[in-house]
Amino acid sequence: MLTITRLDGVLLMLILLLLFYWFHRPSRWATAWRRALPMITGWCLIYLPYFFWHLVYYGSPFPNTFYAKPGGHLDQVLSGMLRISANLQEIGGWATLFLVLLAFTEGVSPYTGVLAGVVFSRAIFHLWSGGEIMGHHRFLAPALPAYFLLFQHGLDVLNNQLLSEKKRWVGYANWLMTLLLSTYMVTAPLLDLRPALLQYTEGLQQAHISLGRWLNHNTPPDTRIAIGDAGAVPYFADRYTIDLMALNDEYLARLPGRYGQKIDVAYVLNQRPDYLILLSGFSPDQGFRGLTPFDQAIYEAIRQNQRYALRDSYKFGETYFLWVFVREDISRDYP
Repeated sequence: MLTITRLDGVLLMLILLLLFYWFHRPSRWATAWRRALPMITGWCLIYLPYFFWHLVYYGSPFPNTFYAKPGGHLDQVLSGMLRISANLQEIGGWATLFLVLLAFTEGVSPYTGVLAGVVFSRAIFHLWSGGEIMGHHRFLAPALPAYFLLFQHGLDVLNNQLLSEKKRWVGYANWLMTLLLSTYMVTAPLLDLRPALLQYTEGLQQAHISLGRWLNHNTPPDTRIAIGDAGAVPYFADRYTIDLMALNDEYLARLPGRYGQKIDVAYVLNQRPDYLILLSGFSPDQGFRGLTPFDQAIYEAIRQNQRYALRDSYKFGETYFLWVFVREDISRDYP
C-alpha cells in the first residue's frame, strides 16, 4: 500500500525482499522463492494494476513530481543529512540514536530488520531528494513509528542488562530515565515547534487562504492564475492554475534543470493568465526580490512589457510576500 501512496515506497519493497532472503539464506533458493511468493503476488496484485492505470491515464510511468524534482546531486545529499540531523534533534536528540543502535546488539531479528528497513528506505530517499522543500520533515514522518519501536527495543535491551545486576538503584534509575525521556519527548516538540507551526498557520490564513477565497468570490470560473506556491491558493480559488514550480505542470516538470530553476517565461505569458501571483522576499514598498529564479524572471519580463500591473500584496511572513499582478486588459475592478 505504501508503494501506491509514494513511488519511493517501491524501495521499501525491495529492501523487504532482500531481508526475506537474508533470513532464509540457510535454505535453498528455490525454497526461499516459494516462501516469498505470497508477498510478491500480493504486492503485484495491488501495485501493478495501479501502475498500468497511471501509465495509460497520465501517459508517463512516474508521477509528475518525479520529473519536477530530480535528485541525487551532492548538495542534495548534504542537505538531506542536515535535515535528518534536525529531525533527530526535534524527536529527542542524538541520544535516541544510541538506544536505537542498542536494539541490534543482540543480533538482527526479522522484527528489528524490517523496522530498520523502513527507517533506512526513508533515509535513503531523504538523502537522494535533499529533503522536503517546505520543512516539517514530512518525508521522514513514515519512518518515525519504526524508529520509536527500535528505540523502545533498545531501551528494553539496556533495561535487561541493568536489571541483571540485581541492585536496587538500577530499578530507580530505570524509572527516572523513563520519566525524563517521556517528559522531554512530550514537552520539547511543544515548546520548540508550536510557535513556528502557529506562525505558519497564521501566515497561510492571512496570505494564501485569503487570496484564494477572494479569487473564488470575485472572479468568473474561467479565470486563469499562475503561481509558484500552488497549494492553498488554487485550492480555495478553484480556478485553472499554472504551477510555476512545475509540480502540477507536465511541460515545465520535464524541462532540464533543478527543481525551482526550470524556467520558460514565454510558456507562462503566452497562456495569458489573468492573475500572476509572484513570491517575493520584500513588500512592495521595499522592491521585488523573487523567492525563486522563475519568480524573478517573470517579474523582469512583465516589468518590461507592462502587460501586468501590481494590484495587491499579501504578507505570509517577514520575508515572504505574495505580489498579485492583474492583466491590464481585464475589464473588471480589483479592490
